[in-house]
Amino acid sequence: MKRSQRDLHQYDIAVIGAGHNGLVCAAMLAKSGKRVVLLEARQKIGGLCVTEEIAEDVQGSVCAHLVHGLNKRVVSDLRLSKHGITFADGFQSTIALNEDGQHLTLTRDVAETKNNIASFSTSDANNYLKFDERLSAFARVLSVLADEPMPSIVHAAKGDERQWHKARQALAKLPADQSADFLHALSSSLADFLDDYFETDLLKGALAHDAVMGNALGPRSPGSTLGLLYRRTTELLGDPHYFGHPIGGIGAISDALGKAALEAGADIRLGADVTGLNVIDGSVVGVTLEDGQTISARAVVSSLDPRKTFLSLLPAGTADLRFLRKMRHWRCEGAAAKVNFALDAIPEFVGLSEEEVTRSRLLICPSTDYLEFAFNHTKYEEFSDYPALEIVIPTALDPTLAEPDQHVMSILVHYCPLHVKEGWNKVRDRFVERIIRVLTTFAPDIADVITAGQVLTPADIAQDFGLTGGHWHHGDLSLDQSFFFRPDAAAMHYETPVPGLYVCGAGSHPGGSLTGTPGHNAAQVILTREKERA
Repeated sequence: MKRSQRDLHQYDIAVIGAGHNGLVCAAMLAKSGKRVVLLEARQKIGGLCVTEEIAEDVQGSVCAHLVHGLNKRVVSDLRLSKHGITFADGFQSTIALNEDGQHLTLTRDVAETKNNIASFSTSDANNYLKFDERLSAFARVLSVLADEPMPSIVHAAKGDERQWHKARQALAKLPADQSADFLHALSSSLADFLDDYFETDLLKGALAHDAVMGNALGPRSPGSTLGLLYRRTTELLGDPHYFGHPIGGIGAISDALGKAALEAGADIRLGADVTGLNVIDGSVVGVTLEDGQTISARAVVSSLDPRKTFLSLLPAGTADLRFLRKMRHWRCEGAAAKVNFALDAIPEFVGLSEEEVTRSRLLICPSTDYLEFAFNHTKYEEFSDYPALEIVIPTALDPTLAEPDQHVMSILVHYCPLHVKEGWNKVRDRFVERIIRVLTTFAPDIADVITAGQVLTPADIAQDFGLTGGHWHHGDLSLDQSFFFRPDAAAMHYETPVPGLYVCGAGSHPGGSLTGTPGHNAAQVILTREKERA
């Protein structure tokens, strides 16, 4: 019997990179009956969402460490609940630390948070309700665009008009003054936006930290408010039951996605480092691995960052110069580091009980000025004496991570430059000393309980995880790198200018964080296009 054109390929679709978006995309495609292979360069799935050994007998979430916006559709469509994901009980609060011990606790309960703010400022407490309502209203508008592929502004495709109609409806529900505020917020600086509502530095610092985390933007950078709107959008689209610290660390989410992909019939190959895309007659028809092996497929989907996909893997001359020029100027220099400390006791934070320390996310970011000053250093290849820190100690709630009386302190450090003038090898110890010095202000005994440590600068992340620039979100979430421009107008629908090549990573619409939305959206587009090609 003559073989069909479909059967001439080893696979229908090859997905590059088993980060969470690659896993979601592969699982959705396989679930729809496609022959899918997922190729991962490392010996472990998950990308930045992995749990690994920090020190002897101590495991930790190596990079990302909390869940707050895993898309409801991902959870539902891949039936993740059947794969044994559980979350630590009581992990709810964010505590903004103050040097005087008078800390500010923010929770998901708006009324409770308002009461906590009232001890700092009555007017801020009252404004918080207005702020929260307005932020949620703005996020509802963005959620219409974020939860599906971006509709075209030039060539209307099937479904585009429906999506635009939904967006117009969401925008029309805003009062007239809020519609103007929404459009202004998209391009305004975060510091200015927060100043319109609040006077308490500690509150503004905490809110600003979450908006810029992972991006090389300061709170006074134009357009930085978009990060705050995006975070609320991911929370709105996220499954509220998938929140906080997953038992087993963040790698438990990746493991569940991997199980879903395997159950759907996808092949997962570890240690399969893709070094090139194979192109015939202008179309991508497969990949070449580092060992020289080639894998043919009707289509290839990359969950890697845009620069790596288009500038490293795609053969020269395949895409037009305008598109490649845009990719060369794609801003993706990382600005966040990860520090993990193994501890032999839970440190004592001034003004906090042990229960508050272990059941909360602790922030050291006392003001927007503090954050902006820390950001300024990155412009000159320096790290600040006073970086902003996000701290969790999950081991008290998750006994799977360490032996009794052993703990891990997981810290996101913002800001931290990709390169430093002296070179990271020469200043790494000094960098860690500064982190400890900042911590000591709030937890005087911290140095006494640290037994080991792990440091991942953006340069380390770039090398260890194959991520250009070591950028957590594959590129800054700024207005000119979002929506129609993520990563470019020619690739905003997950299709690229090169036939047979798609993208599904954090560098595509709507952006980064552990949401799975880019992977899920991309799968829908690919299935539609492959049906049209068949």
